[in-house]
Amino acid sequence: MGKRKVPPEVQLNSETTEVAKYILQKAGNDNKVPVALLAIATIEVHRYMALVLAPMCPNAYMAQMKALRQVLYRVLDYLHDNTYNQEARAYFTNLILSRLNHFIEFLAHCYGTSTKIVVVNGGDGYVLHGLHTVISDAFEPVINFEDLRPDKEQSFHATYMRFIKRYFRDLGEEVFKDFYSKLFDYINQKTNGDAELPMLVLAYSYAHLYDSLNMVLPQDCKEGFYAETHWSLPPIKGLHDSILADYWFREFIRHIAWCYGIDLDLRTEIKQDGVEITEVLYTYPPKR
Repeated sequence: MGKRKVPPEVQLNSETTEVAKYILQKAGNDNKVPVALLAIATIEVHRYMALVLAPMCPNAYMAQMKALRQVLYRVLDYLHDNTYNQEARAYFTNLILSRLNHFIEFLAHCYGTSTKIVVVNGGDGYVLHGLHTVISDAFEPVINFEDLRPDKEQSFHATYMRFIKRYFRDLGEEVFKDFYSKLFDYINQKTNGDAELPMLVLAYSYAHLYDSLNMVLPQDCKEGFYAETHWSLPPIKGLHDSILADYWFREFIRHIAWCYGIDLDLRTEIKQDGVEITEVLYTYPPKR
């Protein structure tokens, strides 16, 4: 008998857990590193999806960013305050996962559907992978996102910094760059500057991006538009290859945008601190 094929979600969960365990081991099992790692992934999922949805749901997206910022302030306080005991890890892990849950629900609402999610094995606050599962899809969105969408076509070709300034002003720089840097520095210090850390953190963030959208988007989206190439698991095992990592990101985000009815093209490059986006070419048709 042939070897049974592992379901994609199981493979992703396993590989992501391996990444997190490696980082934790290199960090000397520091109690707060999994919290910092999960916070970075949550930032990155917000950053990546801003490319797709900030112009489409601008007011609602800004509200998501403000909520993320408040969580990150509290996480940084936790990381650098020695008065917190070990039990605090559960609280802050679930605080971050709650923010990510709400954001994933937002992604569904902005698409026009509804998803309710829960954390898998998150009760003890020691979630290494932080991946999620759907519990119910029967909840109606409380906000009509169609009313928040722009009346005019959103079409522009801009540098990434102009894109961020346009939709988030200084808030985007603070959340996407400053908070990321502080969280990464914490982990980097604990791992003594492990050379593999930047790509491992990128792999962990990619996994959460895929996991989030896998719950939100319908099957016909995943099967369309050359989906075998574009709707594929992130290359966790081969992420040391920056060309492969860059290609996967651009094609995956482009496919996600297509699912939302958006034409998106990016210029990107993999750097030491993750994906560097330089240009954004975006077209979203007016609502009908």
